[in-house]
Amino acid sequence: MQYCKFIFWGLILCPLLASAQSKKLYQTYTQAKQAFIQNQYETANSLFALVTQSGEENQLVEYAYYYLALSAQKKNDLKSAQQNYLRLLERYPNWANRDEVYYALADIAFQNQDIESALNYLNKIQATDFQRDIYHIKGYYISRMETTPLRLLQQNLPQDTLIAQILVDKIAARSENMDEIAFMNELIRELKLQKPDKRRIDRFQYIRETYKVAAMLPFDFDKLRKREYTSLSKIAVSMYQGIRLACKELDSLLSVDIKLFAYDVRKENTNSLNEMISRHEFDDMDFIIGPLFPDEFKKMADLAATQKINMINPISDDAKLLYNEFTYLFRPTAESQAEKVAQFVAQKFSSKNTLIFYDNLTANQELAVQFQKKAEAEGLKVLASQKVNTFDLAKIAEVLDQFKNSSIGSILVSSTSSLVAEEILKVLREKYINAPLFVPDAWLSKFNSIDLLIYENQQVHFISPEYLNTESARASQFIKNYKNFNLQDDEDPDIYAFLGYEMMYYFANLLQKFGTKTNYRTQLNAQGLQVGKLVEGIDFSNKNDNQFVPILKIVNGQTQLVNKPK
Repeated sequence: MQYCKFIFWGLILCPLLASAQSKKLYQTYTQAKQAFIQNQYETANSLFALVTQSGEENQLVEYAYYYLALSAQKKNDLKSAQQNYLRLLERYPNWANRDEVYYALADIAFQNQDIESALNYLNKIQATDFQRDIYHIKGYYISRMETTPLRLLQQNLPQDTLIAQILVDKIAARSENMDEIAFMNELIRELKLQKPDKRRIDRFQYIRETYKVAAMLPFDFDKLRKREYTSLSKIAVSMYQGIRLACKELDSLLSVDIKLFAYDVRKENTNSLNEMISRHEFDDMDFIIGPLFPDEFKKMADLAATQKINMINPISDDAKLLYNEFTYLFRPTAESQAEKVAQFVAQKFSSKNTLIFYDNLTANQELAVQFQKKAEAEGLKVLASQKVNTFDLAKIAEVLDQFKNSSIGSILVSSTSSLVAEEILKVLREKYINAPLFVPDAWLSKFNSIDLLIYENQQVHFISPEYLNTESARASQFIKNYKNFNLQDDEDPDIYAFLGYEMMYYFANLLQKFGTKTNYRTQLNAQGLQVGKLVEGIDFSNKNDNQFVPILKIVNGQTQLVNKPK
C-alpha cells in the first residue's frame, strides 16, 4: 500500500490550458484524464505518453509527464514512475508543482528502502504546508525499520527529533540491554524527547491491511425486516448508510480497506450486548461507533480501555461519557461550547463586559456555568448571571436596568424557551441595547415566531454544534453520491447520514496513518483543526470531544458562519 497521498489532486480536474494547443492533443489529454479518474491506469499511461511525445510545449505536456508517472505509481510500477518523475524535473526544473514530485519520489524511495534518497527528496520540498505530510510519511516508513539500521540513521542525522523519537520508542519496547537503555535516556535528555510508554509503541506495531469497524446502533432488526421504522431505527439506518458510503469511497479512492460490522444495540437488549462482550465479540475491532445510550456506551468504554479500541458517541455532548482516553464525542461538550464562545467574544468585541441569562433546564444551566468560568479565564467581566423563569420574565428588564447600555458588551442567553427569547429581544429593543447576543441554535431552528430581521438587527449569534451547510458544493455532491449508492431510497440523506459519512472518513484516516490498538492523543494534538469532508471543522486537539463550535449569525437575511476555519 502506498503511503503517499497526492496533494494536488484537483489539478487533474482543471489543468491550466495553453490557448494555442492543438485540438488533437487536447482530446488525447482529456481521454487520458478520464481513464485516470476511472482507475484505468494502463490506458491512461498510454495516452499520457502520447501527449509527452507530441513535440509540443505547453502546460498539458507538463501535466501529462506528471500523470504518466502517477499512473505508473498507481499500477505499482515504481521503476517507471520514478523515471518519469525524474524526466519531468529534468525537462521542467522550475515547474510550479515540483514539491509534489519530490514528495512522490520520496515515497518511491521509501518503498525501495532507499532511506537516504527519500530524506534528500523531502529536504528539497520548500512549501510550508507540506510539513505535516512530511512528518507523517517519515514516521510511517522509518517506524518500520529495525533498531540497528535505525540507530545508524539516527547517528547520521543526530538533530532529527522524529527519527530519534522513533528509535527511543523502539528501544523502550524491545530492548533489555542496559547500554541501549542508557543511550535511550541520553537521547531523551539531549533532544528533549517524550518519555516513551507502551501505547506509543503500539501505533507502530499494529498496522493492518484491513481494519474492522463496529457500528453499534439501535437498528431494531426485527422491525426492519418487516419494513417498520422507529425514530431510533431511522437514525441508525441513516447513519449506517453514510458510514457504508464512506467505506466504499475510502476503498476505491484511498485504498483504505474497512470491514464493517453492524450490531443492534438498544436499551431493551442489554443482555445481548453482555453476551457478545463475554464471548469477546469486539476484542479484535479497530474502531467502534456507538452505542448511543449511556449505560451501553459505558460497558463498551470499559472494554475499549482494556483492548485499546478507539470509540465514539456520534450524537451526545455529555462530558460524563468521556470515560477514558479511547472514548470520543463528535459533538462538543457544554464546556467546549462555552470556551469557544468566550474566546470568540474576547477576540471580536472591544467591550469585555458580558451578561448571562439562563433558564431552569439542566443543560442550559451547565452552559451558563461553564461560560462564566471560561469568560473570566479569557479576561471578560461577568456583570451578572441571572436565572429566568417563564413565569417571571420581568427579571430580564430588572437586571438590564442595573447597567448603562454602553457598559454591556455582550449577552449569553442560555435558554431554549421561546417565551424567554421573545421577551429578551423585546426588552433589548425597547431599551435600545444593541449588545450582541449568543444563544442556542434552537432559536434559529424552532422559534418560527421571530423574524430573521430581528435576529440580524440585534446581532444574534447562534451556537450551533450540529451546523451543516447542506447547500454547499460538497454537500450537493454527497447527496448525489448517496442517492446513487442507495438507489432504493429517493429521499435526500438526513443529518445522521452526513454524520456517519464524516465520522467514518475522519477516523479511517487516523487508522490508515497511525494504526490501531493505540490512542491518538499525540497525533491529534499535532493535527489540530481540520476541515471535514462535509462539516466546516473537526478538532480533537487537547480534548476528546470535538473542539470546533460553529457560530452563526444572520447577514442580509442569510445564515452565515462567522468563525469559518481559515
